[in-house]
Amino acid sequence: MKNKYLLIISFLFYSSIICSQQKLSLQDCRELALEHNIKNKIAQEKMELSKLDINIYKSNFFPKLSLSGNYLYSNTSFNRIIEGGFLPTFTPDASGNMLPNGGAAYMPDIPLELSVKSVFNTSLIVSQPIFTGGKISSAYKMAQIGNNMAKLAQELSKEEVLVMSDQAYWNTVKTIQLVNTAKKYLEALNELERIVDNAVNEGIAHNKDLLSVQVKLNEAILNLARSKNAYQLSIMNLNHIVGLPLENNTSINENFDICPIGNEGDINIHVRPDFKLLENQVLLDIQGERIAKSEMLPQIGLAGLYSYTNGFELNGQRLLDGGNISALLTVKIPLFGWGEARDNLKKARLKTNISNHNKEDLTGKMKLEATMNYNKVKESLLEIELTTKMVTKAEANMMVSKERYLSGMETLASYLEAQTLWYKSNAELISAQANLNMNITNYLKTSGQLQDFLRSFKISL
Repeated sequence: MKNKYLLIISFLFYSSIICSQQKLSLQDCRELALEHNIKNKIAQEKMELSKLDINIYKSNFFPKLSLSGNYLYSNTSFNRIIEGGFLPTFTPDASGNMLPNGGAAYMPDIPLELSVKSVFNTSLIVSQPIFTGGKISSAYKMAQIGNNMAKLAQELSKEEVLVMSDQAYWNTVKTIQLVNTAKKYLEALNELERIVDNAVNEGIAHNKDLLSVQVKLNEAILNLARSKNAYQLSIMNLNHIVGLPLENNTSINENFDICPIGNEGDINIHVRPDFKLLENQVLLDIQGERIAKSEMLPQIGLAGLYSYTNGFELNGQRLLDGGNISALLTVKIPLFGWGEARDNLKKARLKTNISNHNKEDLTGKMKLEATMNYNKVKESLLEIELTTKMVTKAEANMMVSKERYLSGMETLASYLEAQTLWYKSNAELISAQANLNMNITNYLKTSGQLQDFLRSFKISL
């Protein structure tokens, strides 16, 4: 009864993931992963951001034009009276000099009323930095380096996506072959169960022998179920990486194709995107030093201003109504700031030193990583050679053991052991083949050969 429920649940689950059949090659998976993977999309967006940074910092080289306006309304007024009185009078002498003549003239009081009311001002301002100690040029170079780093980060992201794609693909091939091997093993045990069952019914075999076969049969059924589940998950993982719906009924080539790997002398970490990122980080920090140094140098700027002002009333008449042109030269010289600029420069230089040390450290680790992956490839090749021989021997041994068992010259336990050895040796060979292909991709990436290798397949990074 439980088996029936399990069959029904399995049928419903398999039915729920069936979509349009789609067969993909390794190259198809790589191209789809590069096109649809979210990590690549994020890297592309970051590269677009870095391009905008270049435009932003480049604009600092050119004059800035701005327009500003102000409006003020107030009922405030100022009243004052200039007192009048008698003022002395003068007459010119023969030489033209003014001499008091003893007379006087009367001047009445002068009332003054200054009202604010509505006042507005509009200014058109042009400003241009003349000298900034290299701050603008260094910031622009930092933006360019940042853009280059974004491109390298995108290349690195693509390589990582390709590694994930290859691993998912070869893992799927592995699970397919494990399912096929588990099926063959189960078929062999089913046949053996039928033979032993007939022998028990005829009284020439003990029921204990049938139980031994059934124990192995149950193990084989469980192994097949696990292999199918692993295949199911590997297909879903592959779909996720290449940008297809998880439920897509994707199929792939079921064979292992071994790719060329070159030799250990082909290792060139200097072309790896992550190594170039380390180099660019040093260049970036050097520009940071120059920006810190610019804070200790004079800053010179020039501004031109055209301003129009309208407002204020004096005794009921508009006082201001017109424009004017002015120019402003600004010079700022840092004199004393409690060592802030000096400490910032020291800090920037220390960051550059740290980047250099980090580059030196990771360079050695990259070489070690590439050599380690090359050794893994050689180990995988040796493992395949050994397991292939083992599979051949195990298959021949199983055939001989079967004939000897059927002829009564060998025990059931020996035949069951021969079948188990055949199954395990095949599973080990499949795992070794999958590991070899995964190790090759890792080696190509860490040795700096992945991009050239993929270009040979017309896959653009």
